[in-house]
Amino acid sequence: MVLTESGRVPSDWSSEICGALRDLTVDDTPSLEVLLLDEVGSWVLSPENQRRDYDEQHGGLIIANLFKAIQCSRDFRPAQLPIPSDEMATARKALVAGAHEFAEAEHGLTKLIARLMPAMIAELEKNAPNPGPQLHGVYFYSLLAISSGVNSKMSKSVARGISESFTAWDSLMAAGFRLPWHD
Repeated sequence: MVLTESGRVPSDWSSEICGALRDLTVDDTPSLEVLLLDEVGSWVLSPENQRRDYDEQHGGLIIANLFKAIQCSRDFRPAQLPIPSDEMATARKALVAGAHEFAEAEHGLTKLIARLMPAMIAELEKNAPNPGPQLHGVYFYSLLAISSGVNSKMSKSVARGISESFTAWDSLMAAGFRLPWHD
């Protein structure tokens, strides 16, 4: 979520996030992916990541970064995109459909947070000594939780597409791609 100038959470934060979920388009999804990687990766790879004893504060940090990436995705377009596979395209469509479901559902945001929190903590704990797998795990489960919608419709094709998108962005970054604020 985007904080106010005073560094506080805006009073209407949930309506802002629901609006961002509702407005998400397939064209926004590559931006969401790379912004999520950037936001979460900055923390996961930093000394602030204690690599043990994860709790709701850490899960909340990941979720806040996910929401920030969703909110900012419509206003940012990366200069370079990975070439999408068919499964990446399927995953991106499912991500949008799931985001719209959560935005429209009664208590949808609460349901999404309740689904995300234990998954984020579990992924951080499971991969505690290894920041690369931590980043992959929280990226994967963040996008999968949204993609599966309110009723948790899981799809192997969507799961493969999400993993492929992580690998595709990782390959671009390994080849020298940088976000403009990291140049």
